[in-house]
Amino acid sequence: MSEATGQVPEGYFVQKTLQTWHQAFENCYDPADYVESKMAIIQIAGNDTEIQDIIENLLSNLEEDHCYHIGVHDLFYEGHYLDIYGREIDYKEWHAGQPDNFGGNENCVAINNKLEMYDVACDSLCYYICMEPIE
Repeated sequence: MSEATGQVPEGYFVQKTLQTWHQAFENCYDPADYVESKMAIIQIAGNDTEIQDIIENLLSNLEEDHCYHIGVHDLFYEGHYLDIYGREIDYKEWHAGQPDNFGGNENCVAINNKLEMYDVACDSLCYYICMEPIE
């Protein structure tokens, strides 16, 4: 059983259990914890202040020096990043020098406490973020 944090935006769950990307994907969907939740996807739509507020709130609850798996990958085609629904991603705030596909096998995406994305090996152990499904 994982430990979810409090004080995160409604609909988001930060799990402070180290998991691989695939374990996080499965654990987010575990109906025993959160009914039909999914791995989090960060979405920014223009000047949407509600989304911006949610992201700023989420940011304030992430710890430094930890990675957080999110529902983004390039498992099917290198450099073509998709969310867990198979859609191209809109949010592309990469950390400097990322993505770099270091070692030729970084096909999953994590964020840091600044909400900067970076590609990681899917078997990297990170905390992870779940969210309620998009309607």
